[in-house]
Amino acid sequence: MGESAVAGRGRTYFWVAFSLAVLLPTASVAVLERPSAARAAPVSKCPAEAADEPAAVQAAADCHGRVEVAADRTETTQVFADPAGTLTAQIAAVAQRVVDPSGKWVKTDPTLRSDGDGRFVAAATVLGLSFSGGGDGPAVTISKGRARLGLTWPGRLPAPTVSGASVTYPEVYPGVDLVFTAQVEGFAETLVVKNAAAAANPALAAVRFATTTAGLKLRQDANGALTAVDGTGATLFGSGTPAMWDFECPRGRAAGRSEHGVAADGAGHQGRGDADRAHSR
Repeated sequence: MGESAVAGRGRTYFWVAFSLAVLLPTASVAVLERPSAARAAPVSKCPAEAADEPAAVQAAADCHGRVEVAADRTETTQVFADPAGTLTAQIAAVAQRVVDPSGKWVKTDPTLRSDGDGRFVAAATVLGLSFSGGGDGPAVTISKGRARLGLTWPGRLPAPTVSGASVTYPEVYPGVDLVFTAQVEGFAETLVVKNAAAAANPALAAVRFATTTAGLKLRQDANGALTAVDGTGATLFGSGTPAMWDFECPRGRAAGRSEHGVAADGAGHQGRGDADRAHSR
């Protein structure tokens, strides 16, 4: 495991896909029933899924409904057999489900919960996400298989507050909060600068996280974007270019500045809408 100091600011994303629904052509046949013909037996309830495509096609024909093909399920895709013998694929832009430790598919859920060892972990996400409960050590670790990347704040972290998918470390600098937000396919990091005096702190000019890696090599481009590649050169993790916004809030309150996302003043106002004037940097 190596350690180096690189910029770790910015939102972390791993891929951007697209939404697509594929519907294969279907055919319908109208059958006229003779008055003397015996009525068909009641249609049974369709099973939610079948193991493979042949089984799903047969089940859909028997129950006159659609049945999922369990073997074709992925984090972003579901395939359904239709009564006419066709298949329909539903493809999402981001992961909708993940496999839990027991091997079962579960709905994605970035909500943070205690792991019992002083850290907070995301409930069900594509990548392993773990956040500090305060003190020394990595503020956040992100993992995939045996590959792991840790980012450590340049100082001891205070005890955080956790709400939903977000963990907030108050006053990492005077008037500045550090916020991590777990996402289905990564995490976002924000420095919330709450007043003009805090914004003048020279430490905000270049905030650097120490990094630790296992099974990865780090690369950084001229804009500060970070990528982590495995031994084959494949990119496993990556970050966007860090950004900053200035907001001038209404009602005479002092403007705050934020690294990587959201600006707020001392009263917790988040600059948005026509009432505020925003400047991106």
